[in-house]
Amino acid sequence: LISLNLADNHIHADGGKYFGRALKQNSSLQNLNLRLNRLGDEGGKLLLEGVLDNKVLKQLNLSCNALDYSSAQTASAIIEKSSCLQSLDLSCNLLSEEAGRLLQDGMQNNSKLAAMDLR
Repeated sequence: LISLNLADNHIHADGGKYFGRALKQNSSLQNLNLRLNRLGDEGGKLLLEGVLDNKVLKQLNLSCNALDYSSAQTASAIIEKSSCLQSLDLSCNLLSEEAGRLLQDGMQNNSKLAAMDLR
């Protein structure tokens, strides 16, 4: 499986926890679309923790999931450290100005991410 689109599937925080666990072990999934779910900040953080250890995911769409500061902290670490993630969509979330600063800090040391949407 290379691409998985589960947009608008009512996935909540528990789903984020399970996706995080799966992504830590993933060796093939390159594109994951979880747009328009209900992860919330905690579920987003747990999912993104799995992306930290992932070596193959290239595109991640977490738009419209009510993510904020905790998710932004983990996303910032991913942006800074990931050697494979090329596209990250965090648009239409509840990202505060402080969360935006965290993401900006991650971008300062990034050389791989080609696209990030924060609309």
